[in-house]
Amino acid sequence: MGVSYAAGRLRRIPQRTVSGPALVTARRTVFTLPVLALALSSALGQPLAAGPRVAGLGGAATAVSVDRHALGNPASPATTQGVGLALSSSRSFGLSELDHVSAALALATKIGSAAAVVESFGFEQFRRQTMHVVVTPVTFFQSLTVGARISYTRLVIRDFGSAGYARAALGLRIRLSPTATVGMAIHNLMRSRDDAADAIRRIEFGSRLLISDDLAVNAVISKDAGFNPSAHLACEYVLLGPLVLRAAIATGPSAVSFGIGVRHGIVEAGVASRRHQQLGWSRSVGFAIGR
Repeated sequence: MGVSYAAGRLRRIPQRTVSGPALVTARRTVFTLPVLALALSSALGQPLAAGPRVAGLGGAATAVSVDRHALGNPASPATTQGVGLALSSSRSFGLSELDHVSAALALATKIGSAAAVVESFGFEQFRRQTMHVVVTPVTFFQSLTVGARISYTRLVIRDFGSAGYARAALGLRIRLSPTATVGMAIHNLMRSRDDAADAIRRIEFGSRLLISDDLAVNAVISKDAGFNPSAHLACEYVLLGPLVLRAAIATGPSAVSFGIGVRHGIVEAGVASRRHQQLGWSRSVGFAIGR
């Protein structure tokens, strides 16, 4: 998605004349980007950006109540109490070119909550930076929460130029009972003028069921425009008081995810690994403070 968008938009940016070492670097960039195109698009589609908890759940977080990154569902941070901070770092498929770091800050208000998320993805010659603002100001009957996210992404290819685009997402969560929650999210509502290079629109339906005080099961069905639906099934189990185990499977593409979280008071740390059917392993680590 990022590579195709850059290719479409950068054609419209006046290019600088390069020569000497800069020309060599440019030629290497042109050669490297197509080679990494598949890995880049796959890495951007992974759930690692939202921290180790969502990564350990394989992205099956559409109905999760507290997700400070709120990249799966803009209605997710609505139950954040006070102020919450989350930091995460990941590497996709063992490639340093696919490193990703993010920071999220969530703040509870009287009518809902708000969150700001900053992401940086890529390497020296190709960098994708995104700023998200998430607002969940509406809660009806203490069971229905509606949220919105506005995102701005800037793509930079060294010696070639840069391009930016905006996106929007809407989400909702409904608490059916103390043990059952459902959620829905629509991503990439804002379309750019370059239809061929536009971010893919996606819709997700998810549920979360508390089997017991120690075990929760999440299920998500997602559909990208022009692609077949994919399914995600995950479980979260409190093994001991502070220790949480997570596992997930997914289709389209096939992937398995594993994660471990440790909680102590308002502090939580976690690690997660995800194995893509064709491209191999990715890893994520993260740290969060707040409730």
